[in-house]
Amino acid sequence: MTGDFQCDQTQGCPTVLCWNITEAKAWIQPSCNADWNDEEDIETYWKLCAAYGVRSCTSAGTFNGMLKSLSMDAFYQEGLVESQEEIDVFDYSHQR
Repeated sequence: MTGDFQCDQTQGCPTVLCWNITEAKAWIQPSCNADWNDEEDIETYWKLCAAYGVRSCTSAGTFNGMLKSLSMDAFYQEGLVESQEEIDVFDYSHQR
């Protein structure tokens, strides 16, 4: 599960992207850290998440693609490393 982010799909509601690796499925849901005004808000945001659907997610690349389509800011903060090359570049850039 990612940290909280905002996206158009949920009209700016704090959202998280969840991934069940075993079942190869991913979905979004409202963040449990959100400050809800009332039950109606919660229901609305759950419906917006449901409209996104439960999607097939078989790799870090697919997960990252989903995250990018929801929020580039979230991708930059929460994206998963996909290859050893990316790890090497990340390590090098932080050694300066």
